[in-house]
Amino acid sequence: MSHYTVFKKIKGFRWLEFGKYAFDIVTEEGKIISFDVSTGNIRSQEDEKNQKKKDKEYQELLCKTMKGTLIHCLNEDGNDVWSCESSGDRHP
Repeated sequence: MSHYTVFKKIKGFRWLEFGKYAFDIVTEEGKIISFDVSTGNIRSQEDEKNQKKKDKEYQELLCKTMKGTLIHCLNEDGNDVWSCESSGDRHP
């Protein structure tokens, strides 16, 4: 048995799009490694960048349909989170 520790935290499954998931872990150095669940391959930084772009585009379209305002936030992990504030949610 090895005395080395590689994984600090297992974040778990993350939905990417219909039928596609990633599995994320955090290394002892704080690096997040994402695996494509269907292949087991490590997702590249380019894959993650493209996924973030697709997520934002989807949220923009959804928000536009709702006639709302797209709001950008960061979650506790420092990752981008997009939400839509509909015009009905605004208070004078």
